[in-house]
Amino acid sequence: MRYLLFAFALLALCAPVGAQQPGTIDSTIERIADLRAKQADLKKQEDAAVADLKAQLKALNEKIEKLGLLDGPQPKPKPPEPVDPLKAKLKAAFDASAGTTAEKAEHAKDLAALYREASKLVADPALVTAATLRQKLKDASAVLIGPDALKEVRQAVALVLAGVLPTTDSDLTNEQRTAAAALFARLAAVLEEIAK
Repeated sequence: MRYLLFAFALLALCAPVGAQQPGTIDSTIERIADLRAKQADLKKQEDAAVADLKAQLKALNEKIEKLGLLDGPQPKPKPPEPVDPLKAKLKAAFDASAGTTAEKAEHAKDLAALYREASKLVADPALVTAATLRQKLKDASAVLIGPDALKEVRQAVALVLAGVLPTTDSDLTNEQRTAAAALFARLAAVLEEIAK
């Protein structure tokens, strides 16, 4: 028996200090609840500290920005898109024209196709004068979309063409043909964009 008491004493001495003795289920549940409460409290403290830090950083950044001390390039505001005067003129004429938007869009597509063909036609040596070209365009557009459809657009186009083609019944020069072909191609592209 003496050996048995000695063994128990030895085991008691060898047991680690602070080791938890197994408790009841109720005490274990209480310990878990206590730990979770401490965890929740720590989480609240952490969230409050993070929010405080963000607020301090925001205030600091505002002060630095007011003083103009930010390092590195600052994003510049995007400049407005340049206004294409031809597009603006044709868009205004398109909007002022009679008809529904869908009808006007279809007529604009037809005019664009006509001007694409005109950009090829103007290179034809059989077409001698600007007056002949104008008359062909007028006749073709009247047949294609009617005499009253997009009248304002066609008047705007005539004014633009007057800056490129001679107003007299003189022969077309190579420079005039080249300029007219480029203008017709541009007119077609702008009308197609407006018709979208």
